[in-house]
Amino acid sequence: MQWRYAARIAGHLATDALWAPISEAALSGKPSVFLRATSIVPVSRIAAAVHYKLYGARRGRGRPIHQSTWDYEYEHNRWSLLDTLDAVAGNMVIAGWLYRLFSAPKILDVGCGTGTLAHYLQLLPGASYTGIDLSSEAVSRATARGLANARFFRGSMEEWAPPEQYDAIVFGQSLYYASDPLAVLRRYSSSLTEQGAFIVTIWQAGNYRLMWDTIERQFSTVACATVITPPGAANDLRVLRTRAQISGATDTFERA
Repeated sequence: MQWRYAARIAGHLATDALWAPISEAALSGKPSVFLRATSIVPVSRIAAAVHYKLYGARRGRGRPIHQSTWDYEYEHNRWSLLDTLDAVAGNMVIAGWLYRLFSAPKILDVGCGTGTLAHYLQLLPGASYTGIDLSSEAVSRATARGLANARFFRGSMEEWAPPEQYDAIVFGQSLYYASDPLAVLRRYSSSLTEQGAFIVTIWQAGNYRLMWDTIERQFSTVACATVITPPGAANDLRVLRTRAQISGATDTFERA
């Protein structure tokens, strides 16, 4: 049922607007900081949520979430579901695409969380993996996995500068936290190899159709799948290439 996933997203946004800033202020031990957090900060975040609902969502935009919220949620194990059986199918689709399309791929995972996808990609021969995430707590937990050929960095997807080129850049349930998803993809496209591709996954909730429509103004879908996870939430997965790559291709998009 889509409403169940919508309820989960609503709880996530409530954490961003209220519980995370209040908790952060309480931990500071300073009454003045706590008072500000229970008045000014939540109001500003609620205002940002309302502005997004009325303006950004209708234009295929995403909504950034504060780093403190992500840290709070990872510290309280809010995203442990990413390592459950429910998440296996989506991650294996991504791993399968990477295996079919590339030999020993170099992968960048933008919004890597605690490194769940990196764990699955250990199955790919010769793959090397770089993950970035806004949350320091998530990066710490990802690094603690001790995975071979995997490294993790803290950074904002809208500011982090890729130091090299990659065969695949993955945005797994992360692109809708960018204020302008299309601009983010355009920026990262210069960090793809000549035959490189994006892999983007977006839940079928909120303004996901508008977001896909906006993205496909400049990027073409070359493979797609939909994974249904309990209790009925649908996850769209797509392999994207730039229009320039498609127009310049002389053969099918197959394993490099």
